[in-house]
Amino acid sequence: MNVSARELVEGTFVEGVEAALAESRLAAGSLALEITESMMLADETAAIASLRRLRELGVHIVVDDFGTGYSSLSYLKRLPVDGLKIDRSFVEGLGEEREKSAIVRATIALARALGLTVTAEGIENATQLRRLLALQCDLGQGYHFAPPLQPDAMTALLAERHQFRLPVARAKRSKARAA
Repeated sequence: MNVSARELVEGTFVEGVEAALAESRLAAGSLALEITESMMLADETAAIASLRRLRELGVHIVVDDFGTGYSSLSYLKRLPVDGLKIDRSFVEGLGEEREKSAIVRATIALARALGLTVTAEGIENATQLRRLLALQCDLGQGYHFAPPLQPDAMTALLAERHQFRLPVARAKRSKARAA
């Protein structure tokens, strides 16, 4: 779920998330909130405080569209985040454009070094998926898997396909954690 800068620094946002989790009986670990790099320009101190409180609840925090905004590697050190999402603009050129492929490869390596998960946005074909699997990307989303769906259709799809995690990357990470 995307979160705006205004929502994040509001004094009641974290309490609202906590109440929604309680009302819906959703485990906090099943919720991922997406923030953009540029949102941190608003009120960094308040934003980081809110993110820390959300993480304490067990909510996952992911930097959306990584590399497209005001990228600052020092933010990654300071932000309490669990993962990065590679923007579709980089995924679409994967394997075709040297620069975009290098950015995807470097983003995955950076995330690995920081212990973060990586999600690739905009996967539209099997070739992109194979390349991302070879690079050990953890998660993917895009039309290759399914178009945007209404809640009922999504529930049916999830029941049919028990998982969407990229299988090769998950297996390699599990082995790495065990070592």
